[in-house]
Amino acid sequence: MNIKKLVMLILGITLILIPVACAGGGSDTEGKKPALQQESESSVKSSASAVPPAPTAPPAGTTPQEGSVQQEKPGKQEWLTLTNKDKIFSISVPAHWETTIDLEKLAVEHQALFAQMVMVVFVGIDTQTGSSVNVVLDMRALMSEEPQPLDRDGYMQIQIEDLKQQPNFSGEISEKEVTMDGIKGTQLSYVVDEEVETMINILLGNEPRMVCGSLGVLITGATLWADKYEIGESELAIVETIFDSFRVLPTAAMTPTCDDRKELSLLE
Repeated sequence: MNIKKLVMLILGITLILIPVACAGGGSDTEGKKPALQQESESSVKSSASAVPPAPTAPPAGTTPQEGSVQQEKPGKQEWLTLTNKDKIFSISVPAHWETTIDLEKLAVEHQALFAQMVMVVFVGIDTQTGSSVNVVLDMRALMSEEPQPLDRDGYMQIQIEDLKQQPNFSGEISEKEVTMDGIKGTQLSYVVDEEVETMINILLGNEPRMVCGSLGVLITGATLWADKYEIGESELAIVETIFDSFRVLPTAAMTPTCDDRKELSLLE
């Protein structure tokens, strides 16, 4: 399989990973009206959303129009540290990656997910190799009068079962515990068609910046399978470095403490 076809395969898998990663753990929102539903570029508390078509990145050579950009050079490759406009998170990527971090633009591109209270807040793609990283916020549990912490075991089981039902799934899903920015989570990883290595880090944390356990943060990545392609090992290292750079900022907190869970609700 040539590199162009491989890139298209990885990008296609990326489309599946975003909605699949948020398959479960939601709340029944029927008959409920989200607060500030029309404001797609505000803070975590005032955002609502849906399921994405193909992730589209800005033209090569451009930088995100929202958020701050800080240049740094770990090793020989130049990297950028991006912080979204509302200072919910930051993430570092190679400078040549095409990225979208503008929430207003992402809300338009991924209307279906945003309608389901699932926010795609970052899309990053290396158009030369197809490697990609996306960040998704699952806010469905906040659509209740008094949001409760997500059940970690149940939430993870739903993700695993949904992945197994995807048409391109084969083999086994590896599961391991991870810690990102001091937040405990679980990584699910598997290989698609013996071509593409995929992984999803799912973070749940009972602290204010993680909305007291009622928010699911999902970081998804895809790259060429290292066991088959020589470039895969270096690409996997890049994706893992991007994962390691991810930070949930203190300013993401909706409340200073978790004492009053009613304050976490997105309902009017």
